[in-house]
Amino acid sequence: MRGVTPALEVFRARQEERVSGPLSLLPPLLLLEAAERNGQDCRLTLRDPGGGNVLIAIFRGGRPTMVFSPGDGRSLGELLLDAGRIDHATLVELLGCRAQERGSLERLLHQRTQLEDGELQRYFDFQARARLLEALSWRSGSFEMERYHGDEESDLRLNLPSFHTLALRSQARAQTLAELLPTLPAPLEHLLVRRRTATARPQDDVQSAVFQAIGEGCLFPQLVARVLCDDDLVLRAVVELVGARALVMQPRAAAVSGPARSEGEEGSFRGELLHAIVRRLRGDGGLVDPALWVLVVGEESGQAGELVNRLGGRIAGEPVREKLPVTTVARVRVRVAGGATLCAVAVEPDSLSRAAIDPLLSRFDVLCVVAGKAASPRLDALLESVEAVGRPLVVGVRLGGRGRRWPAAMRAALTVPDTGQLPSRDLVGPLLEVLHGAASQA
Repeated sequence: MRGVTPALEVFRARQEERVSGPLSLLPPLLLLEAAERNGQDCRLTLRDPGGGNVLIAIFRGGRPTMVFSPGDGRSLGELLLDAGRIDHATLVELLGCRAQERGSLERLLHQRTQLEDGELQRYFDFQARARLLEALSWRSGSFEMERYHGDEESDLRLNLPSFHTLALRSQARAQTLAELLPTLPAPLEHLLVRRRTATARPQDDVQSAVFQAIGEGCLFPQLVARVLCDDDLVLRAVVELVGARALVMQPRAAAVSGPARSEGEEGSFRGELLHAIVRRLRGDGGLVDPALWVLVVGEESGQAGELVNRLGGRIAGEPVREKLPVTTVARVRVRVAGGATLCAVAVEPDSLSRAAIDPLLSRFDVLCVVAGKAASPRLDALLESVEAVGRPLVVGVRLGGRGRRWPAAMRAALTVPDTGQLPSRDLVGPLLEVLHGAASQA
């Protein structure tokens, strides 16, 4: 790696504000270790277009303090809810306070919950560990390392193993998941686990913890949050207990999955359209990460998730059988044609902390606002930030003619019928055409 370290040395020695490049040249492990060695306040952002994932790690004095991953369903509130440590009403209250108050997240949790310091630390550490284990396996995408001058997001210092140890654990995790996921009756987020018998003979500590945590039955993410153990180790224990006829696995709901797309003339045209949008918005930067990144925010709760789920290929007219999470609603990767990929992440605006807004806007090419009757204060703050920095490109989508007047930041808009009546292929095309027209004016 001797040939790739100069960029990071320049960042440190010349006090550069920002360096960026491809993960194929500088993998996540090297970047995380470099941020640690620098001993300075910085923010490291990693993007994986293959899975539509974003990871943001905050370092203070070379020590990691927070690890964000918008849209991954593992916010602190969601972890605590899944673990049964707070109820849904408390989560909603926390989100409302988080949108209005400055200061650290753990201070807010102390004020609004009965959680002790040690327990909070365990959840923060587990959240960061889970996100880093996933990001350390990324082999394509892009990174950006920059000085961090934001508000104090956390008073904690994360207690984590070395990044090298986490990288080894990440390799083992990826191998286990690749082996076990194809054998499951449903994706992990829709996998229900329940006891078959009242007693069992667990063979190790993980099996014992899993069996005790299940109770009357729970979804797999809830089980992981209760055990606070790496998801691959929990899954291995569940599969082994199922084999011993101590547990049962069954699907809770069908997963969102994209339909197979042809490489015909229509797909080829849309692929060229997507690449043209990326080049227009990013210039030479589009060669590093050719995927188009779209952040979808709804002015009313649930709208962003509805739109993104349709883009991801939910069957037309299929009812949503579950209530979407409060903090994040959906994330999809749509392969338009060949290597042309649309990565869309939907979030609820009121769930975004002040520290998360700026890194979000700087990592996405497009901010897509789904019109409602009235904007939320946090969405107004998002649009004000866009106007201040001049990016990302802002477009609007109006579902079935609903919605108020568009704000001034809007470059273009698309009006569509109820998305429940539209196949995903009929929504991706018009959206790309609107984005191309807006990008051409940028």
